[in-house]
Amino acid sequence: MIAELLGAIVPLRSRKARAWSSVLGSGVCLSFAACSASGNRGTGVHGGGASNTGSSSAGGTQPTLRGTGASLSVGGADEVGCNDLTVEAKEVTPTILLLVDNSSSMFEPRDKLWDPLYNVLMKPADGVVAALQDTVRFGFTSYRGSSTANDPACPTLFEVDYTVGNFTAIDAVYKKQGAEWKQGAKWETPTGAAIKKAAEKLASYQADPPGPKYIVLVTDGNPNTCAALDPQCGSDESIKAVQEAKALGIGTFAIGIGDIIACNTGCETAWGRCGPLHLQDLANAGQGLPVAAPPDQLKYQACTPTQMLAAAYAGAAEIPGSAPYFTAANATELETALKGLLNSVVSCTYDMNATVVGNPAFGTVKVNGEEVPFNDPNGWKLEDNKVQITLQGSACGALKATAGSKLFVSFPCKVAVPK
Repeated sequence: MIAELLGAIVPLRSRKARAWSSVLGSGVCLSFAACSASGNRGTGVHGGGASNTGSSSAGGTQPTLRGTGASLSVGGADEVGCNDLTVEAKEVTPTILLLVDNSSSMFEPRDKLWDPLYNVLMKPADGVVAALQDTVRFGFTSYRGSSTANDPACPTLFEVDYTVGNFTAIDAVYKKQGAEWKQGAKWETPTGAAIKKAAEKLASYQADPPGPKYIVLVTDGNPNTCAALDPQCGSDESIKAVQEAKALGIGTFAIGIGDIIACNTGCETAWGRCGPLHLQDLANAGQGLPVAAPPDQLKYQACTPTQMLAAAYAGAAEIPGSAPYFTAANATELETALKGLLNSVVSCTYDMNATVVGNPAFGTVKVNGEEVPFNDPNGWKLEDNKVQITLQGSACGALKATAGSKLFVSFPCKVAVPK
């Protein structure tokens, strides 16, 4: 199942002191139809070999990107001359929050949940954080709730701020949370409240140079809220928090382990979308896709005192999204999911020296000559900063699967609109 979700994703590997051009063999060539002030049409450069210079670390000279070239008024109506311009692109450094459920059920049993997750993330030799800490600004937050409703300390967060090379700091906090567990402790799962606080902090973090921001949520249970511990009906609050994070420019990926896979952790299907259905809803919200509406009975549960749902749900004429989410029944599946997910996030966002203004849906993106769809889980999207594109799902896998792969991107400065 995990392999099907991830598609053709290459194995995780460290990219220390590795030439950027080696990522795709012959490099990435992006072509833009950029409006020319002179009104003359240039000869242009298309397709071709590597247009990238320098190395990704160890003293190489990086190209100056992030919208420093043409401003592309996509779909403009004015008749102007255009030059076909080749612009440079490179992988960007993302900022990723590892948001780990620290509820008591994560230790029941510990050797099946908490410890395998810690090992996959934090193995010094080849764990996820160690392997990617030089190419990712990692932050870490574990969260839990009180055993008392309306506790003002809820949610309790244990945090490590964002930076490159963050393994040691994350490991210290992560180990401490594991050591605090005592048999019989009752820690709840206020996922929505935790996402809200964590996303606000991530949104305020200003990376230099900027890059995309993501939350990777790992949880073993259906959420409750700080106000109502039982029943576990905090799905609406969690989805709203993920949607608000997306509005702040932060994508969210959901990974379920333990009981949430079996849908048996205090969430009733008569009034909620439980277990894997909730993971699907989080995944859709995290990618800005329509979320399936829950049963109407959710409005009348203890966690919804106003009898009004807060998240946005698909209307009658909308089809809910199908963004990938991940489940892991054992340590091997968990490692595959985390490494594949993070490797795709790291490798498939590209910085451009052109700013796209207007409707990006008019753009054309091709991977190895095959066009991929816009705003599709297996296609491409334009990031909110308008100077980066991200390949998703199978489009990302296709680019990385073959040495010498090519990425072609074009945006027209004039688009014929059918009458």
